[in-house]
Amino acid sequence: MYQTEFVGEDYVGLFGFATDKYLLVSPRLSDNHIDNLVSHLSVPVVRSSVSGFFLSGIMSSGNSNGVLLPYLALDSEISSIGEKTQVSIVPDRFTALGNLIVANDYGGVISDVFSQEAKAIIDKTLGVKTVQMRIANSSEVGAVCLSTNKGFVVTPDAGDDEIKKLSGIFGVEGGRATANTGSKLIGACLIANSRGFVAGSSTTPLELEYITEALGFL
Repeated sequence: MYQTEFVGEDYVGLFGFATDKYLLVSPRLSDNHIDNLVSHLSVPVVRSSVSGFFLSGIMSSGNSNGVLLPYLALDSEISSIGEKTQVSIVPDRFTALGNLIVANDYGGVISDVFSQEAKAIIDKTLGVKTVQMRIANSSEVGAVCLSTNKGFVVTPDAGDDEIKKLSGIFGVEGGRATANTGSKLIGACLIANSRGFVAGSSTTPLELEYITEALGFL
């Protein structure tokens, strides 16, 4: 576990996401931050903006099989990310894909706002069958949930039935937690894979305990 902030921001998940094969992060991060991320997550790094924005984590999503980018992604970004993994463009007119998709290598949940065409592309790229639904009555499923191949963590607003359903989808056990001293947007607060996780510097010791347990590190 590693606590930090990026560019003065504790919502570290806005700046990138991790899988067990790669770490996609903003080019705004310092070399020191990159070294610490690689050390704790043990995967090679891809530094890239997405659609010209430096908040790469909120603009993209993926798992070990590939990266999903919004329709505004630049050719240079598609090319650089494509050197490390498969890249697909989601055709729907949404840009904050990190808020709308949560997946590991076993399954995924996507927002109810996506078209069936987009869902087909997402499923093919991720190599899993996703479920289209809300989590805790939120369409921003990636903002309120994060899953790795070891566990998942979800907003405290998720009910017991939702926890059970998510466990079936992701193929791993999970639990509820907040981060950054009470934020329920847990997906935006963390970068994680099955080897470790990164949390904002304001995340409390009790929150870290819940996150650690939910992600399967206890």
